[in-house]
Amino acid sequence: MRGRGKQKTVRKVILLVLATGLVLTAGVGLLVNRIMYTQAVERYSNLAFNSARMAASIIDGDRIDEYLIHGVDGSYLLTLDLLRDLQDSSNLTFLYIVRPVADGIVYIFDVDPSLSRAQQIERRGYVADADADVVVMDIFMEVYRAGLPMDDVIVTRTAWGHLASAYVPVVSSSDAIVAVACVDVNMDEIISYVWQQTAIVAAIVFGVFLLSSIIILYFYSKDLKDGERVALERERAHAELDIARNIQMRMLPSFAHPISDRRDFDIYACMDSKREVGGDFYDAFFVDDDVLAVVIGNVTDKSISAALLMSSAMMLIRNSARMVAKAEGIAPNKVFESVNDIMFDTTETNISVSAFMGYLDLTNGEFTYVNAGYNPPLVKLGGGGYGFVEAKPSVVLTSAKNQKFEKNVIHLGAGDALCLYSDSVVDAANNVGEFFSNQGLLEAANNYEGQSAQGLIEAIQENLNKFTEGAGHEDDIVMLALRYVAG
Repeated sequence: MRGRGKQKTVRKVILLVLATGLVLTAGVGLLVNRIMYTQAVERYSNLAFNSARMAASIIDGDRIDEYLIHGVDGSYLLTLDLLRDLQDSSNLTFLYIVRPVADGIVYIFDVDPSLSRAQQIERRGYVADADADVVVMDIFMEVYRAGLPMDDVIVTRTAWGHLASAYVPVVSSSDAIVAVACVDVNMDEIISYVWQQTAIVAAIVFGVFLLSSIIILYFYSKDLKDGERVALERERAHAELDIARNIQMRMLPSFAHPISDRRDFDIYACMDSKREVGGDFYDAFFVDDDVLAVVIGNVTDKSISAALLMSSAMMLIRNSARMVAKAEGIAPNKVFESVNDIMFDTTETNISVSAFMGYLDLTNGEFTYVNAGYNPPLVKLGGGGYGFVEAKPSVVLTSAKNQKFEKNVIHLGAGDALCLYSDSVVDAANNVGEFFSNQGLLEAANNYEGQSAQGLIEAIQENLNKFTEGAGHEDDIVMLALRYVAG
């Protein structure tokens, strides 16, 4: 009877734990989704507003009536081509210049990318029923009558997709409102990214919670002697560490096989593990066809939770990089700002993440980077020796909400190289307490006479191992080298 009662208690505890985990996961998922959705709307709002303002500035307000009454002339065609360039460069879904008429709107310019130039010209003077058109009529009329841009972007779900829309008045030289410049940007792809990232974060939270709960329930359900309990706990701890370590190492990219068949760059990275599990990480991936991102970072804690947070940080940085690239282009500082806010709301207050991220444009060698409390990389430029990148570190990630990060740019020529490294490299000590230091790192890099990224890292490792021989080092050694081959 006593055993049956205990089994019922265990079952109740299991159900309670599962219910708690689901509630916690749902709460965190909703929070992350709300934060990321708000950020996505803000980015696309800026794109829509800036594009609408630019379109309004292109239009000659004094010639609106002339375009509608007398038809197409050279000025009209030149203006249309400028608007087409704006639509194409900003990847706008719709761009149109209209004014209200009875029960609808009349098109002056309609730069619909699905139409040819000739068809766009034919749209001049077309009258559309307000109820059947994409324009939000009440807000449109408010902008037209007041002559002021709307306060907030319009976000609507329509037959044309999830749109962020902005309306800006077009005025004549006498300050009369003669038309409205309207821009719509499709957010479907970015919203998909938001939901993907929400699912990833929710899965990590639930996985951590479930793993912890299983461990607790396992020992709760067993009536073991003290000696047996200690032995099993040690075995369980080692098994957990092995699992976490395997997960961690599998997430790090391996350069045993090339990440791309391109020949205009050479990249290699390594992690020399001294702990069973820790928070160091590195990554390399393409944000678009010609831009390669490299990342190195560290979670302050050295535990299973650090490894899980490390994996979460890597996924957030990857997804945010691609999301920001679609909305704002090459802006690694915006990536860190987005990741910072998400992790600030979902991470323990005593854990922080330091990281360095750079984008290499393989078409011209431009390297755009941002530093969040990490070591300045080594850089070799113009055939000279290695020195340190001027990268004044910003604050670490998760230190405060709405933190701003500064981006910097250097230019790499053919054969120029970078080396990113963890602080455990320069902090490694020998038997008499001397540190390898920045000077030791510089000497090791400058004594290497080869060209390959792998060779540079192996040369630094060899010098470091000789320096610490017999003393060893406790922390993981992480390095990533990148050489620009094309000129």
